Amino acid sequence: MAAAAPQNPYPHNASRYFLRLRGVQYTANVHAFGKHLGDMEGMFKRGEFELPSLAAAQGYANGTAPELAVRVAPPTFIGPNTTGQGGSLHQGARTGPTTQFAAGWDWIRYTPDRHTGLWDIVTVDRTGPAAIVGDVNVDSAVTGFDADLVHGAVAVNVSVTASFPEGASAADYALQASITDADGTLIDAVGNGTVSVASVDARTTTWTWTVSAPRAQLWWPFAYGSPHLYKLDVRVVAKADPKAVSDARSVAVGFRNIAFVTDGGLGGPVAVVNGHKVFLTGGNWIVMDQFLRGTADEAEYRKHVHMHKAMGLDVIRVWGGGIAERAEFYKVCDEEGVMVWQEFWMTGDNNGRWGGNHTWPEDHSVYMDNAKDVVAMLKHHASLAFWCLGNELDGMEGKAHGVDGALLDRLTEFVHAYDPHGFLWRSSMGGDPTDWDPALFASPKDGNYAVLSEEEAWTRNPGMYGFINQTLTRLDHIPLPFNPEQGASAVPVYASMTQFLSQRCADGTDLCLNGFPKNKSDAPEEKKPAVSTVSPVWNWHKYEGWNDDAGEHWIYDRYNLVYRPAGAAAPAAGEAATGSVTSAEDFADYAQLAQYDQYRVLFEGHLGKMFTWYSGVFHWKSQSPWPAFRGFFYDNWFRQTGGYFGVKAALRRGTLEDSSATAPNSIHAVRKPVNATVNGTVVQAHAVTVTNRNLTPSIIPMLCVKAFDRAGAEVKAGACVYNVSVGGMAVKEDVFPAPHVDSADTAVVRLVVSFDGHAQELPSPPETIVNEYLTENYRVDGLWRAREAPARPTLVVQPISRSPSAFSIDVTHVGDVAAVVSGVYVSLYDDADAATHHPRRPILPAFCDVGYFNLMPRESRVVTCEHSGNENVVAVAHAFNAGTAEVTFT
Repeated sequence: MAAAAPQNPYPHNASRYFLRLRGVQYTANVHAFGKHLGDMEGMFKRGEFELPSLAAAQGYANGTAPELAVRVAPPTFIGPNTTGQGGSLHQGARTGPTTQFAAGWDWIRYTPDRHTGLWDIVTVDRTGPAAIVGDVNVDSAVTGFDADLVHGAVAVNVSVTASFPEGASAADYALQASITDADGTLIDAVGNGTVSVASVDARTTTWTWTVSAPRAQLWWPFAYGSPHLYKLDVRVVAKADPKAVSDARSVAVGFRNIAFVTDGGLGGPVAVVNGHKVFLTGGNWIVMDQFLRGTADEAEYRKHVHMHKAMGLDVIRVWGGGIAERAEFYKVCDEEGVMVWQEFWMTGDNNGRWGGNHTWPEDHSVYMDNAKDVVAMLKHHASLAFWCLGNELDGMEGKAHGVDGALLDRLTEFVHAYDPHGFLWRSSMGGDPTDWDPALFASPKDGNYAVLSEEEAWTRNPGMYGFINQTLTRLDHIPLPFNPEQGASAVPVYASMTQFLSQRCADGTDLCLNGFPKNKSDAPEEKKPAVSTVSPVWNWHKYEGWNDDAGEHWIYDRYNLVYRPAGAAAPAAGEAATGSVTSAEDFADYAQLAQYDQYRVLFEGHLGKMFTWYSGVFHWKSQSPWPAFRGFFYDNWFRQTGGYFGVKAALRRGTLEDSSATAPNSIHAVRKPVNATVNGTVVQAHAVTVTNRNLTPSIIPMLCVKAFDRAGAEVKAGACVYNVSVGGMAVKEDVFPAPHVDSADTAVVRLVVSFDGHAQELPSPPETIVNEYLTENYRVDGLWRAREAPARPTLVVQPISRSPSAFSIDVTHVGDVAAVVSGVYVSLYDDADAATHHPRRPILPAFCDVGYFNLMPRESRVVTCEHSGNENVVAVAHAFNAGTAEVTFT
């Protein structure tokens, strides 16, 4: 292995050279110039080895990089390749700090080599005679908050440790340090505050700089303000020549306070950011890629993090079966204003709660070494909101069904001491639903992992069951305000299916791409249904079924469909009127609409009970590191599902006209299912709830409910209410005097608002569609008819504006067919090869502000999309029941 020469102003013969390995799976013996430099053990422990200076200097001076040898070995215990979830076969947990998911889980197949090798970056760094050792340690605390929600008083401690060559000492060197704003404005520097010096040993010294800033700009999650960052520069210089920098580091720091408090009314934890109670919306994250490709690629991380931000998710939970995420991931989260929940590498599936053994990992010393190094590497990041010792550990003082309490105690003691202003949970889940400590556990229960009916999604703790006094009980009466994970099925869009499923299988059958379920008997393989129509290939990719708690299949039943092979005879006379699924493309298209509704209602049901029942909502999972049919909002090619846009609709952020300069307007209107009595009969109806995730009270000047029939005509004049006022971080339920009942001819119901303060006096105030819903009648008897109608509506796309990496278009239903156009979304293609007639390449990721929306005849909708800056962009508008339309930007 060869490494390129690093840069440094000192001559080679006055320099020192350090080999740094940021990730080895699992052990390594490191050699250079025939000399054994040292060993490493554990997937997350970094290695730093000083190279023999004279030999390295001669090699680099001559332009020949030294040959370095790193001998790597896999984990001691790897276990067999499994297909299930956890248990004694998952031997990686016995080894210790490693990726537990590599042995396989219920959502992914095994990784055969268990990530063995150099899985992260390798560098050779060159310094002067004095070299900074380890990480720059930054401890900051917000000691007071200004009323403007932007500024606060901050106290900062910065510690820098350096080593020196023989014959030199700390007396020969000095610390220079400064904190500057993004525009270069000096906030503070050494000379202000105090600097103390402490010798570690004869050749190692630590400087500590203590400073305070009475009015620093605070770092906020993107949903509530600006994620403001400062630049901390530290330099070790020779006193004899202060311009000669021997070694230097730059660290981005943000000042904020994030903690959890136990809310007695809710009966569980509530997040407090910069002194304000906030409702968290998050997604569970495994790794960027199953094989850990791109772990040092900041640009790739930015795509993923921005995908969460664009959806409206303000927290990413780095799950305990994955990795300690890399510095590049945290750098992007710092800049994007996305908080991170980082877990250590233990799970209840393998560390004793349900499987494996509570004595795993066996070597506590190695585990602690890895954990300490990760905390040192990550703790300064503003986005690191809280630590957690592991996933679903229970961890009740070392009882037989929990991880060894001694290790958890050691981890807890270290994290509290080394990151004193950080927050730590002992486990994501622990205790009993009727007896648990929110200071130790996020929740006593997690899940549900199945599809929910709309009514169930609005109940307390939807789909949640647990044992109380050894009896399985529906937990709709138990306070569970902060559920770490819940979610269900996922189906990628058809274009992605074609990238991992062949048209025909190796055995000649057509059950690869077309291996979708042919009826509602589609339970996944681990549930071993008596009859299942899901092909083995789809099961290999972890297909999850679509039957909800009420027995309704969210594709076949919800849209009144049956499977009919392509070319099959038309329905016989007298046969029930049903729509057809003839191909994987049909199945995928209906599945996108199902995902849009399923995950919108999951998030809306939680937001609608914000701080009444819940303090947050986290989905399992938000992304997939491999091609799969389970748990994601976008696939591993960055194509978004209908679920992505459903969550985006539920977490809607305001547009330019109703947002402030510092934070988006987060007041929103949703409808919830309720029962109403009409002429003595109980019928399903809907009430309207307004949610306000702004930190301050907000007003909607006008809110209306509008209904449209299948032809896209407004059924009746919309009912409106005016000046709806909602407190900060609060909910107002039942804002209309009575629930509204969808009439038999209603196809689409819209909630529209006006943010014009004079809306009540205006004859036609400006309106914004904030939510729209397809009615049950239309889903059952309208959508399939619209899709299978002989005449399809026409869409037209017109350009509005363009910048180098974004554009706006106008998508119009021209009105040639009197029908609602549903499921409209926009995809982007690079047309650079148009002249050579090569196939267009999709531009991925692309971030459009709306998707899977509806258009009435002669109605237009503005869609704004961000992309990677391609020069020749084709924007294509797709629809569930209309032809495509496109426009080219050159």
